Amino acid sequence: MATFEERAERLKKELEEAANGDRRRSLSHEYELTLRLLRIIRGEVFTLDDINKCRMEIMRQHPGYDRPITADSGLLLAAEATGKSFDENTIFAALQISDPH
Repeated sequence: MATFEERAERLKKELEEAANGDRRRSLSHEYELTLRLLRIIRGEVFTLDDINKCRMEIMRQHPGYDRPITADSGLLLAAEATGKSFDENTIFAALQISDPH
C-alpha cells in the first residue's frame, strides 16, 4: 500500500495533468485532504483557519451530528485528548503551576 507521501505525489501529478472540471475538483479536494493528513502525521502546527477547515470537512462527511461542531467544541476536545495523554504531574509542570492537591 502506498504511503501518504506517495499518494500526495501521485495526486499532485494527476492534478497537474487533469483538465478543468469535476475530475480536477475531486482530485484537488483529495490532494488537500492528503496534505492535511501528512501535516497531522508530521506533527505540524495548525492555525485556527486550518482547524476550521478540518471542522467543516468533518461536518460535511458526517452530517448525522446532533449539533454542529464549533471551533470551541473542537478546541475543548483537543484539550481533553491532550490532557488524557499526560499524567497530572506532567500537565502541572508544563503549565508551571503547583499541584492543587
